[in-house]
Amino acid sequence: MSAETAPAARRARRPGWRDPRIVGGVLIMAASVLVGGALFGARGGSRPVLVLSHDVVSGAVLGSADVAVRRVHVDDGDLGERYFTAVGQLPDDAHLTHGLREGEFVPRSALVADETSGQVEVPLAVAPEDLPSTVRAGSTVDVWVLPDRDRGQAGLDARARRVLQAVSVLRISGAGSSLAPRDTRQVIVTLPRDRAGDRLAPALAQIAAGRVLITRRG
Repeated sequence: MSAETAPAARRARRPGWRDPRIVGGVLIMAASVLVGGALFGARGGSRPVLVLSHDVVSGAVLGSADVAVRRVHVDDGDLGERYFTAVGQLPDDAHLTHGLREGEFVPRSALVADETSGQVEVPLAVAPEDLPSTVRAGSTVDVWVLPDRDRGQAGLDARARRVLQAVSVLRISGAGSSLAPRDTRQVIVTLPRDRAGDRLAPALAQIAAGRVLITRRG
């Protein structure tokens, strides 16, 4: 075949954005995203719920500083009926019937009116050296009474006496605060009212006569 009769070479052209195949692919991808989002929303979506910002003990009164709003993806139509979903829903002066851990949802059934809380709060003045640094609100502790060296009691009875066992720490006030003298810290512990009974009066008498020491349970 001569050069004069050979057909001219043609280069393959890249498809432009108007190519039906490209347009169709884009439409399919967009439809997939929309359908997936609709299905995800139908299966629960993002809903607000109150969670604990820190550990709390039985008998504590919850406030805005104790909780935070977190949005979660759950498939639970009764979420708002079983748990608090906003800070404004927390009742005033209602106590927890049991302790809760940081990050847990706040169940409506866990809060009861003040008169039915059944907890006794006991304030203790504790020297900083007699309070482990690991003890904080929510800790379970034992309360011991030691002879008070400042009162000359060391020679009378050198034995330590455990006066309260496995009680919960509700709150600790810092040294030098308005609630505690400068050289002590106020530790408020709680125990069930039915456990207090006749045990609390002699325990308080021993606490008043000696020096308080706190031990933390693991």
